[in-house]
Amino acid sequence: MVKALPAGQFTVVDTVTVLNKLRTWHKMATDRYGLQFRWIMMVGDISAMYDEIDPKIACDALRQALSTVQVWTDRRGARCKGVNMAYNGGDAKWGMPNADRRVYIDLKILLELVEFDCLNTLYKFCGQVNCRKFGVPMGGFMSPHMAVLTLAMFELEMDEPSGLVGGIVRYMDDVFGIYAVQTEEEERTGLK
Repeated sequence: MVKALPAGQFTVVDTVTVLNKLRTWHKMATDRYGLQFRWIMMVGDISAMYDEIDPKIACDALRQALSTVQVWTDRRGARCKGVNMAYNGGDAKWGMPNADRRVYIDLKILLELVEFDCLNTLYKFCGQVNCRKFGVPMGGFMSPHMAVLTLAMFELEMDEPSGLVGGIVRYMDDVFGIYAVQTEEEERTGLK
């Protein structure tokens, strides 16, 4: 699901993607302004990302993603009913496996696994076992993907500043935004 996310959200999976975006934005800025502009930058960290995401919201984000994945991937329904992966959990692909040593997971079952994982996370405090009320499980196989997907679904509904050159990227919980500005009005728009 994370690999299928459409443009409009901020997720990046590696530093090369950030570098490529910076090069593109720099070319766009010089094409637009010549050398008569400056950059404004923002960096941040989403505090307690795993600990404060409401697990119901995380599950709803996956449910919403599952309902639109066919549009994102431009695939017909048969290919988007499940995923297959190596037994170690890597190398996920759409559809039924076409090789040995791979496991198939129907997307409905995947949603059930995520809901169980998010809604039944236990912790031990002062000798007592408790069920977490907030947060998605940290350190689990699905945890990074659930956190990224939850944030991405919110980002898809955000409005980026219009008319500016630049944008925002996020790697897990680290956020970087950069905009080329020439006027005070553009700067105020970029800082909103």
